[in-house]
Amino acid sequence: MFAPCVTGRTCALCEDKRQILLLKDQQATKFLSLMQYILDKVLLRNAKDNQLVHRLLVKLSEVSDILPHTISIEGVTLENTTPVARGGFADIYRGQYAKGDVALKRLIIKEGYDIQREFLREALIWQQLRHENILPFLGVALPASLGFKDISGPSRLLCMVSPWMQNGTICELRRLNGAQNINIPRRIIEISEGLAYLHSEGIIHGDLRGSNILVDDSWHVRLADFGLAFFNDSAITRTSNRRGSLRWMAPELLSPEFFELRFQRTQETDTYAFACVCIEIYAGAEPFAGVPESALFWQVIQNKLRPRRPTGKGVGEIEMPDSTWALIERCWTHEPKARMKMTDVLAGLKAAQS
Repeated sequence: MFAPCVTGRTCALCEDKRQILLLKDQQATKFLSLMQYILDKVLLRNAKDNQLVHRLLVKLSEVSDILPHTISIEGVTLENTTPVARGGFADIYRGQYAKGDVALKRLIIKEGYDIQREFLREALIWQQLRHENILPFLGVALPASLGFKDISGPSRLLCMVSPWMQNGTICELRRLNGAQNINIPRRIIEISEGLAYLHSEGIIHGDLRGSNILVDDSWHVRLADFGLAFFNDSAITRTSNRRGSLRWMAPELLSPEFFELRFQRTQETDTYAFACVCIEIYAGAEPFAGVPESALFWQVIQNKLRPRRPTGKGVGEIEMPDSTWALIERCWTHEPKARMKMTDVLAGLKAAQS
């Protein structure tokens, strides 16, 4: 979880981390509660200190298999035990909490994945995020009150709770209201603001695409689904967790061996995915629409193919401005380090709108 010291030698801070990660049971529970209290009350004024505590909280939770009790909430009820939406790794249910409609995300057991650890990581990364373009995290609903019948283990039943987004995803909003009516340039800016915020917090989203961008009642976007999110200074090689959405994945993720790299999601792979999202929203279709995945795979890796620019001539398209297209081309360059930082992308988009 933590990057090694730049000196390569053991230091006092590293030793303190190691000792903390050895805590078990009640000691781990108490220390998790202490760190959660520090974060909730914003007792540390230095942003890097807060990020360090956040990382330590997530790692201790993973290794001890314990969630801080303070993020559990009571009084959540299910509307129905049948999910309203199903994905490859999670089911979504609708319920009520504190007189409001909420969504409950429950991970699906998958062979080869440590579902409990993935739940802990996602919940604890997400719960600390505070931004107007990030879907709010309300808490974790415990199994006793939910009424699920498949009670074969706690990891099947724990649910992450967030406000219900009646407008669905950005793609659904576009389809139902028309591309000309949802102010696409403004929505694109909001997506870039949410992603720039994550990167400023040292967090990689890891799976940015239209279906993971929700829209609130005021038509403002909310980045969601942090199942593949992690800290950008992680020293872990996630070779066992290569899942993702191929049409939005940077070439170095499709075949890291081709680039003589290890598989690792980065700010640069997020930036590439952002460019693909822009195409998706302007074109009203997924990137590389009409191209079979088997055909696009090697062409993307060899820098022979990128999504085409929406010109407004295709069915459902609206024309992408020159300024936006110029930024996008700098977001999906073949060389990862040549891609723009999201703060610079955001500044460029705002300047084009002024």
